[in-house]
Amino acid sequence: ERERGSEPRTGYGDRRDERERGSGRGSGFGDRRDERERGSARGSGYDDRRGERERGSEPRTGYGDRGAERERGSGRGTGYGPGGDRMAPRNVSSYPETEEYPIVLPNKIERGVKGRQIELLANYMRVNVQPTVVYQYNIDFNFKDDEERAEINADNERKQKYFAKNAQQLVNRFVEINAQTFAEIEQFVYDNGKNIYTTRKMNVSEMTKNFDEIVRGQKKQFKAKLSNVQTIDLTGIMEFYEGRSSDVPRVAINFLELLIQNIAHHNYHQHRHNLYDVKSGVTKSPKNWMKFVQGFSTAVHLTEMGPSLNLHLKTSCMISLEAETLLQLVAMISDGHDPQHLNAAEIEKVSKVIRGLEVFVDHTGHKSKFTVKALLARLPNELTFMMKKNGTDEETPVSVSEYFHMKYHISVKEYPVVQMVGKRDLYMPLELCFMISKQFLNNSKMDPVVQNDLLRVATHKPLIYFNHISKFSHQIADQNVEKMTHFGTDLSPKPVRFYGRVLDAPRVLGGGRSERFATVRSVRWAFFSFDEKFNEVDVDNIVSELKVTGRRFGLDLSNCICKQVTPINQRNLDVVKNVFANILKRLPDINLLFIALPQIPYLYNTVKHFGDQHFGIATQCMLVAKAKRRNRGYTENILLKVNGKLCGKNSFIEKEDLQSLSIDHKKTMAIGIDVNHPADTEKVQSSIACAIGSYDHEFTCYSTSVRVQKREKEEMISVLEEMMDELLDEYQKYNKYLPENFIIFRDGVSDGQFKYAENEISQIRATIRRRTKIGK
Repeated sequence: ERERGSEPRTGYGDRRDERERGSGRGSGFGDRRDERERGSARGSGYDDRRGERERGSEPRTGYGDRGAERERGSGRGTGYGPGGDRMAPRNVSSYPETEEYPIVLPNKIERGVKGRQIELLANYMRVNVQPTVVYQYNIDFNFKDDEERAEINADNERKQKYFAKNAQQLVNRFVEINAQTFAEIEQFVYDNGKNIYTTRKMNVSEMTKNFDEIVRGQKKQFKAKLSNVQTIDLTGIMEFYEGRSSDVPRVAINFLELLIQNIAHHNYHQHRHNLYDVKSGVTKSPKNWMKFVQGFSTAVHLTEMGPSLNLHLKTSCMISLEAETLLQLVAMISDGHDPQHLNAAEIEKVSKVIRGLEVFVDHTGHKSKFTVKALLARLPNELTFMMKKNGTDEETPVSVSEYFHMKYHISVKEYPVVQMVGKRDLYMPLELCFMISKQFLNNSKMDPVVQNDLLRVATHKPLIYFNHISKFSHQIADQNVEKMTHFGTDLSPKPVRFYGRVLDAPRVLGGGRSERFATVRSVRWAFFSFDEKFNEVDVDNIVSELKVTGRRFGLDLSNCICKQVTPINQRNLDVVKNVFANILKRLPDINLLFIALPQIPYLYNTVKHFGDQHFGIATQCMLVAKAKRRNRGYTENILLKVNGKLCGKNSFIEKEDLQSLSIDHKKTMAIGIDVNHPADTEKVQSSIACAIGSYDHEFTCYSTSVRVQKREKEEMISVLEEMMDELLDEYQKYNKYLPENFIIFRDGVSDGQFKYAENEISQIRATIRRRTKIGK
């Protein structure tokens, strides 16, 4: 969109000498993209989830498993619209065959009897294990040549990257030259890194360690070092379920996961820790140069029915296989335009997408792989570099075009030059680069349109979800029965069927569309439009609707003290601070500010930073496009958020239901704890820890304590004691006494991270015991 008339009309946007930019982050007190209305449809079946971050569907333990990679999971189902069902077979009309596996080790927690019993399905399949001993070998590579070895050993990071990148090729060559030894052990599992697993000991001393291999077009001499690092006894899993052991060695579970991934790898393409069906699981995306591809993640968990495989659907973006050359890909990204005629802005747009992709060239007579650094707005005859003259140390400038003509007798075309990653400047003509197939995109290379479509594709109804899961599990079970049996395992591919209970929902007041809010006070508020397309007439209309709808729900919005259209220029977001400063100066007693926002990058973040955080004005943002349409329920949903921001209560549980609890609800605090980790594309890479605690008797009003984690991606909170102190202070201020009971919800900790939970529980207990002797 092109901004028109960006000069402020009223003095609210008057500039000051001091200009501060928005921080690019929300304040944490606002509506956090509340203007992006999400559907409120309830789920319709098994394992039905909503939300951006997909979590595994294993039986709940009280600590959810957070996804580390920001690819969209596919377990969500709204039951509305096709979503990801476009990938589903058209003849799917029933759930796949399931099995009610016998309970081997019952849970220590007594089963409940309240509520209505229902049949459930879960994406878990039992893994049967026999007594088997597995030997783990570490394989390490280095250069045989002393000079090359000394050079790469001097830079450990470079060494690690080199051998990690070429590990698969070197291991394949090592297995080839030791074919007899590997034939004797019959089967082995390789983890695509440094580890090989066997069920028989290998005679390491008699194996060939030195070999030649062509890596990235260069013939090198390598030497391998193989050593037995540990023995893994799968009998420990059986002993645990027989009650003869209190724990299962984690290495045994890790090996089962690796074995299943190794077998599945023959049918599916691995990207990061997930496996994707690049043959039949591909569907179109909004961009012709990328495709959506469906896959799954794998994990083995200990369950009541024994060790079980958990498959979880994933969907990601892959470069289209139709782009066989980099030239084709560049043309596709630039909407079919001839790469010879791209301007600087178009070249920069293409460069952002292809940066980091792998290509190969073969004009030298052998295949050499490179990683793209950038597409340059320079032609081969314009770009020069220094080249040594006839084997001497004297250097002379030569153009890319001249170099390829002299060296390879190739007349290159006038396409933008491709710069490759390397220690020195490395340039390549665009038309000589071929694509390495099956390359995936990270989220930073997807625009909002693609991300929204990816979310839809990744969303399945439960019926479709379980049919996909069943298909994948049967393919894994049948892929390599010989190898599975060799390592003493086999997979029962049917998803588990079991029984759960639907508890009677507490009676809630204020939850219906016709019910009035339990609100607080009369509000002095204003409405500002930051987009001239949402003009004075639009503002008058929506203000009138807000008043009428608010009155219907018991929210007094009769006192609108200002209505204003103040367009904001996307090239100068600094003016937002001045707008808020002038609003506070002219309307000092304002309680709430509605703002209609145009679709300008970072404007929402800037508004939340200066409004809610810097100047302390509660804001409710609306996207202009949605505020103009105002679909059914839009205004009501906006007012629900507004009421909450004004410390009103949208709904609360009936007193009789609260009084029926086994604890005194008037002396109980509900606490929620989580850590938010930034995406790779965010400018601020700090992890944020947050705890909220209720302070009223109906568990509807909460105080907040926020801390920046000392380390990036750190899940464990080390300052929980002082955060708990802050929550208790607010509770005591409101009630004049401290709570005696605490109900704590902790998100983001999987069953493999219980040590974090234990550490945090100890901090919480320490705070409670210090503040109150009877707290529990």
